[in-house]
This record gives sequence, structure tokens and C-alpha cells, in this order.
Amino acid sequence: MINITRKEILTWQRWLDSPFYWVKDCVLTIDESRAALGLDSVRPFPITEEYLRLSWYLADTFPVTFWNKSRRMLMSWLFCIRLLYKALFIQNTANYIICYKFDDADYMLEYRIKAVYDNVPDEYKHMLPKLEYKQGLIEIPENRSFIQAVSAGADQLRSRTASFILWDEVAKQTRIMDSWASIQPTIRGGGNVVGVSTPKPNAFKTLFYGIKASRGKTFGFNPHRLAT
Repeated sequence: MINITRKEILTWQRWLDSPFYWVKDCVLTIDESRAALGLDSVRPFPITEEYLRLSWYLADTFPVTFWNKSRRMLMSWLFCIRLLYKALFIQNTANYIICYKFDDADYMLEYRIKAVYDNVPDEYKHMLPKLEYKQGLIEIPENRSFIQAVSAGADQLRSRTASFILWDEVAKQTRIMDSWASIQPTIRGGGNVVGVSTPKPNAFKTLFYGIKASRGKTFGFNPHRLAT
């Protein structure tokens, strides 16, 4: 027999109606700079900031978006949290994080996404599907979803159709357009791509200002302007 209270049902419905309620209730992040100083580093994610909510909404609205970021704008954290939400609440999703090196992508899995899950308050933790982590892969067996770490390159995702892709630090990578070509099957198949980077005058700039994609075009956003 499944023992679930009316309060838990209503909480679940609220989370499904808006991811921001789930973030407010469940998400604590780690401030690495405070941890290095020996200070309390586990803190609520500031989803009440309008630019963060608007960025999430825009990423859900457009198939392919690219984002200028700075450390204090929390954009990589935001989209890691978004990827976890998709894996937890949508069944059968194939989700990927692309970084220049596999180890960097795996770091995002273990020390951001898994860390968020591990720090969910006890009063809500039992309401979430179980998460299993091994190097390079997070699985949500209950709803058959996963998040996989991959390195940048021309062939990493070419034969796969993903549901959601987070492409981090795009401008720091080499052969950016080869990686861009490899994710076209995801775009053609209806998947969603978010690219995040500190800006540089290379191919990231081309993608940021708009280039034809398999569905429509790319859109670039500057969270600093959303915050004003």
C-alpha cells in the first residue's frame, strides 16, 4: 500500500504546476568560494530573483538559447537545477551536459546536480524519485530518465537524439562548430539546447547573435539585462 498524505499530493501538484515552487522548497546549492574559507557554504538558491525565473522561462520557450554569464549571475547553477528538474519530473528523458573535458562535465554531475539532490531537506527528500550516480552518469530508474556527461566534439552526440542538453563554457572550447553540428539531431528531434559561457569573440559569439538551426534559429540572452 502506498502511504501518501493529502498535503504531499498538493505539494507535488504545486511542483508540477511550477518548477519555481520546487526550487524554493527543495534546492540548496553550494557556494564554493565560502567553502574555501571554511564558512557555511550550503545556501538556498535565490529563485526569487526575477532574472533567474525569466531565464528559465526563456530557455523553456525557445528550442536553442545561448547565454552570456558571469560568476555572480549563477547561470550554470540555474541550468543544472533545471536539468535535474526535467530528469526528476519528466519520464523517459535523455539529458546531457557537454563540457570541454569529460571530467568537467562529470564534476557538474557530481558536485552540482547530485549535490543539489543530496541536500534536499528531509521533509521533501522521500517524495522524490531515487537518484543513482556513477562516474559520468546520473540515472532516475523510477521514471527511466538519465543525465550523462560528455566531452565536446564532433561525434559525441551525433547519433543521439537528446531531450535536453546543457552545453557549458562554450566559448572556452575548440572546434565549437563541430560540436554544434553534432547536436543538430537533438534540435531536429524536438530537443532543447542551452549554451552557457563567459563570452569570447569566437564561434560562441556567432551562435549567441543568431544562426540558422534545424528548427528556426538560435537566440542569445544577456542575464545582466534581464536583471535590470
